[in-house]
Amino acid sequence: MAIQITRDISVDVFKRGRVKPLYAKQYDYNSRFLNVRINADDVEVNVESTSTVAFNVERSDGSEGVFYGSVNEDGSVKVPITSWMLELAGTLLCDISIISADETVAKLTTMQFNIYVEEAVVGDDAIVETEDYNVILALIKRTEEATQKAEDCAETSAQAVKNATTAIAQVENMSFAARAVEDGGALSAEATCEVSEDGQKTVTIVLKNTKGATGATIVSIELIGQDEDGNNIYKQTYDDGSVFEFVAPRGPKGDLTYSWGTDDLTAGVDPLETGKLYFVYE
Repeated sequence: MAIQITRDISVDVFKRGRVKPLYAKQYDYNSRFLNVRINADDVEVNVESTSTVAFNVERSDGSEGVFYGSVNEDGSVKVPITSWMLELAGTLLCDISIISADETVAKLTTMQFNIYVEEAVVGDDAIVETEDYNVILALIKRTEEATQKAEDCAETSAQAVKNATTAIAQVENMSFAARAVEDGGALSAEATCEVSEDGQKTVTIVLKNTKGATGATIVSIELIGQDEDGNNIYKQTYDDGSVFEFVAPRGPKGDLTYSWGTDDLTAGVDPLETGKLYFVYE
């Protein structure tokens, strides 16, 4: 939260010398404001919310500037003491103009009041000459590195969650249609999915012969069509004459690449390559 200090003052449009001495510090910025109640011969003037508020200032070097303020709900106005005003030590000569937005444009300006800018003990550039400058730079760097690590961690975590969600959805959406085409081929299927901490997934599909046939070897896997949702339908043929049909979601190219073999696999021992579908026949 920004540090903002507001000073309440009253300025008259007829009478001078009604403002107590105001002081500010050289090189301050975005921190000092004035709430100004405008009076006319000690009678409060309620400034319309549609009016323009202009803060007119002359610095000690003779340069001039106009800075815009705002109208408060109670009819007073708020103006900033800007970094330009506090750039130089010395006296600021000030007044405030109210410009109406009615059909008849009118301008009303207060009497002058002064702000005394006290010289800063050290300049804004003095920090580079202190013994702690390198420490400050190191702290800034560490803060930037910590921020970057936090952002990277958040991005990685979000991606891991996304990958896991996708993997689970793929397994849930897989529908396996197993049917016996020959007497020896009544098959069933079980699918499991393991998701690692980095979001990688391994899907294992185990095919079971419910009639106890053993030793069957895959002869071919053939893409035979697609269902109404665009998923691929495959026919898997074994050397014992049994046939297994299943439906799997389409890959990025609309098809899946398969390989097969007769090597024995030991559960929990043999490594399975992440990202591949494994069909194991029992």
